[in-house]
Amino acid sequence: MRTFAFLILGAFLLLGSIASYAGLPQEKKLSRKEKKEIREGELTNQLQKIAKLINKLVFVLKADYLIDKTGYMVVVDSKINFILVDSTFSTVQIGSGVGVGDNGVGGLTAEGKITNWKFKENSKQKSISISYNLSTKTDRFNIVMQIEADGNTRAYFSSLTKGSSLTFKGKVVPIFGSGIFKGSAYY
Repeated sequence: MRTFAFLILGAFLLLGSIASYAGLPQEKKLSRKEKKEIREGELTNQLQKIAKLINKLVFVLKADYLIDKTGYMVVVDSKINFILVDSTFSTVQIGSGVGVGDNGVGGLTAEGKITNWKFKENSKQKSISISYNLSTKTDRFNIVMQIEADGNTRAYFSSLTKGSSLTFKGKVVPIFGSGIFKGSAYY
């Protein structure tokens, strides 16, 4: 008698699960073309958000890597290695977190006025190019940024008077909530 009751209970459970599965809408596998179109739409939306952020002139490139002229790349702390743009002013900071340095974070901080601002959006390649000059107390610098739709950015930072240069590689984010630490500006 018990086995009969278990058989009936098992049959009801099996029929119930089959009925509930049949009532669910089936997920359709997307074709390669449909997946590409969805990805293109997402990239376009991301690029528009980044362009809006940049047009407000309140963003920061938090560098994860610094690359010198010879191509030597080093991993850095993005909280103290950044390029900040805030309205008509910009700050470029390089720090090591070891030692004190001129700026208090083991490196240097250059801040000054932005001149020759140029913005170009390439919707076909889903990228943005920015270039500007930074005039500080002691030097003039040129900064060129190449920003991809996902926020990945390369910024080329070079002195217009001394010939030195450095490349920042990281992400563009809003200033507020970025968690950066700005040291004392010397340059």
